[in-house]
Amino acid sequence: MITVILESPGGELLARCSMVGNERWLFREGETFPLLSELDGASYDLFGSSQMSGLVQELTLIREETEAARRHIDELIQLAIRCGKQDGACLSFTPFGE
Repeated sequence: MITVILESPGGELLARCSMVGNERWLFREGETFPLLSELDGASYDLFGSSQMSGLVQELTLIREETEAARRHIDELIQLAIRCGKQDGACLSFTPFGE
């Protein structure tokens, strides 16, 4: 399970989202998923507010092919949109369940 955490520019936890088994569709490879292909499942992977439009595009592609997890993907998209509106905010993807 990967937990996605929205943090303010000062490091304050603003929101978190996780779903058992989400690593099955979050871990991607290839040029179509330049951001999600960076996830390695053994560390914290951080994406900054300036990367959120690309992340939303990647999550939208996954949403179109993953009917069972659409509600969770929609939550992740909303977190990415919130993050993109705050300069200096970030989304962290972690397997550690923080």
